[in-house]
Amino acid sequence: MDAVDRRTISQRNGKHRTAGKSRRLIGPPQRGFATLAGLALTLHGGRPGTDYDAAWWRSVFGLLGECFPGLPGGAATAEALGFPWADQTTPFTLSEQGRTVAHVGVLAHPMRLDGRAAVVAGVHAVGTTEAWRRRGLARRLLGEALDWVDERFALAKLHTDLPEVYAPHGFRVVPTHRFRTPPQPPAQVQKRLLQPLRHAADADLLRSLLRLRTPASNRCATADPGWLELTVAALSGALSSGFWHIESHNAIVALGEEAGGALILDVIAPEPPPLAVVMGAAGAADRPVLWSFSPELSCDRAEAIPTPPEAGVLMVRGDWPLGEPFGISPLWEH
Repeated sequence: MDAVDRRTISQRNGKHRTAGKSRRLIGPPQRGFATLAGLALTLHGGRPGTDYDAAWWRSVFGLLGECFPGLPGGAATAEALGFPWADQTTPFTLSEQGRTVAHVGVLAHPMRLDGRAAVVAGVHAVGTTEAWRRRGLARRLLGEALDWVDERFALAKLHTDLPEVYAPHGFRVVPTHRFRTPPQPPAQVQKRLLQPLRHAADADLLRSLLRLRTPASNRCATADPGWLELTVAALSGALSSGFWHIESHNAIVALGEEAGGALILDVIAPEPPPLAVVMGAAGAADRPVLWSFSPELSCDRAEAIPTPPEAGVLMVRGDWPLGEPFGISPLWEH
């Protein structure tokens, strides 16, 4: 997620998309920081989100709500499920007299990459209030955040539709893919749509299987115990429409829509269910089905298809270990 000034970058399709320490910044510009006409800004960064009080976070969410309408409400929903925003992020902010005017967040994202466990820095919620854009605030905050990241992580990533903003900071686009499995008769399965916002038992079941899950792909998958996936689902509205429980296999299949068909967003289970079961849950008998991640745990023969450009791009900073086609679910992005 990012919300930066697009007036210096060619707009696409007429749209304007919004991808420790505390000290005062006064006087001459430093490290490329734009001239601020004598105004003073306070930099916060490098401390866990839990170090800040409720009043400080209200100011941050005021900015995030401006840059990403609906984010504060989604964050409140995730907190009601047991995943407070402040527990997940290390924020970097600039504020003017207590009002947050720019933000960059960093997550520590546990993943499975190329068959190995990894913790990757996830840059997210990059935004600047409208009145302060085109003054270098996002550039300065990204620099501060990435200095902090470089001391702790070998790899950083983000998802955006504005790669031009992040390329000067060492990020590069890595192509991602959807996958189509060979035709086969889908199994007849009994599935039930979970309603975790209405039924506590459904919320408990979803949290439990996320904790017990096997990563859905050895090539590239989230390994978080639920905080990232449920926060993203809360932000996107998928909590009420996307998670289907298959009791017979102790599994949940997360589904979305793309290009007139079903998109498999995740398979959440201690052991991956058979391919026919997943395809049955996705309704493959009635519509096209694609996977948003590599389905090699369920099928060793799948056709890789480039992710549609309107879905945005994955950018990485550091040594990316994958050379063969992979995908990353929208529920694993940030």
